[in-house]
Amino acid sequence: MATRQLAPGRMPWRGLFVSSISTQCGSSSDLFDVSALLRLGGAKAALDYLDSRQGRDGFLDSSTLARLLLDCGRSSALAEGRRVHEYVVRSRFVRDAFLGNHLVHMYLKCQSFDEAERVFQSAACESFDVATWTAVIVARAGLGKWKLVFGQLDEMDRRGIPPDRVMIKTLFTACTKLGALEEGKLIQDRLAGTQLELDIGVLNLTINMYVKCGCLDGAVQTFARMKRRDVVSWTVMIGAYSQDGKFSLSIQLFREMLLEGTAPNSVTFVSILSGCEAPSLLEQGRQIHALVVESSLESHVVVANSLLGMYSRCRSWEDSRSLFDRMSIRNSVSWSTIIMAYEEFTGVTRTTGIFREYSMAWLSCSIHWYWNSTFF
Repeated sequence: MATRQLAPGRMPWRGLFVSSISTQCGSSSDLFDVSALLRLGGAKAALDYLDSRQGRDGFLDSSTLARLLLDCGRSSALAEGRRVHEYVVRSRFVRDAFLGNHLVHMYLKCQSFDEAERVFQSAACESFDVATWTAVIVARAGLGKWKLVFGQLDEMDRRGIPPDRVMIKTLFTACTKLGALEEGKLIQDRLAGTQLELDIGVLNLTINMYVKCGCLDGAVQTFARMKRRDVVSWTVMIGAYSQDGKFSLSIQLFREMLLEGTAPNSVTFVSILSGCEAPSLLEQGRQIHALVVESSLESHVVVANSLLGMYSRCRSWEDSRSLFDRMSIRNSVSWSTIIMAYEEFTGVTRTTGIFREYSMAWLSCSIHWYWNSTFF
């Protein structure tokens, strides 16, 4: 692991200055030396200096040790972090909760989960703050150690430490990523009667977890219990119905959102357009397009591409071509969509007609991009 180097040409006078101060002021200047080296050369330089003091580490205070641990965590310097841990063990702050929190976070940031667990489980530190409990729980959830996660939540209950919003939101995110539906349900049950039960951010993540885990009923039930909804809440449910092939319910929900006065965003439009995929739905697609224009989002390339895809699935070549010609920004998705649409509607081979026009323009743009990125 590379460490930060001192600025060339500046090291000599800084070294002489630090040495001069150390000689005149004794141990109080040792802290100055460590701080200066930490700032200029990182934890390794500071630790090398400490090692050179031949065991004279009694002058270290908890703030300096914490700064060393923070630097090791930021740079993922596990070897140096272990060296700082040794200084903590030898110091009078071995049972200091402040340093215990920093030790756990350092090991977690260095991806050394076993060592973080040992520090967390040891009796060396009397207590940990909520941020440390959260970090350990999240690490365990990420590794799929759900038994330990729920055991730790039980321990927090016994100690009277309530889980905070960050912890619960991160746990739902982990459940979504790992497809841990049952664990997500258990976490939701734990929120009953708490302030977080009706937290809109937590509920949005809960709905998303149900959707991504394939439990649409759970998402619907959670959405129905919400006393307040934002654009994220509506968008997740609209997208869920669209993906499940229930476009009529998606449209119904979209209308309810508009009636409640919630303005759709680009993700909302992309979500609802994904379910508009049959010629019989063309008129509804055009109505959504009108709302896109009203929302000043037609120039948003992702939304425009979704509209192109919708017109292609609804087999409206005229609408596809008209929209494509108006697009001020086009990417590979735009070109691919219009080319495939043209071939499907006309049956013209790939060597004639509009395909040649678009493919040559696409090739020209690609060459232009390659030339600029390579030579400039």
